[in-house]
Amino acid sequence: MSLWFCRPGGGADEVSAVDASSANDIQDAFKDGGNYTLTSDVDITGGTVSADLNLDLNGFILTTIGVITISSGAELSIDSSNSGGLLYSNTSENYLINVEAGGSLVLN
Repeated sequence: MSLWFCRPGGGADEVSAVDASSANDIQDAFKDGGNYTLTSDVDITGGTVSADLNLDLNGFILTTIGVITISSGAELSIDSSNSGGLLYSNTSENYLINVEAGGSLVLN
């Protein structure tokens, strides 16, 4: 998967996504931000998104047993370029994603 961003005045830069296949990859994505694509089903314990993150589920399942928090000033955008992508909660909380004031969540 590649994303294209157009600059004012023309031209485009290709921004390749980083493959994510483990909980460590997802935790890095939450911390560092950027563009990530799942390459397998992944289980995580929750975490905090502290930088802008575009996450492509790519038809795979991201399961969390804890809450995902989006910090102020950060945006989490979730999409699935292939059918079947699923964000699944296995948490005892009443919610899956906590968006702090100034944070943003985009579900495509």
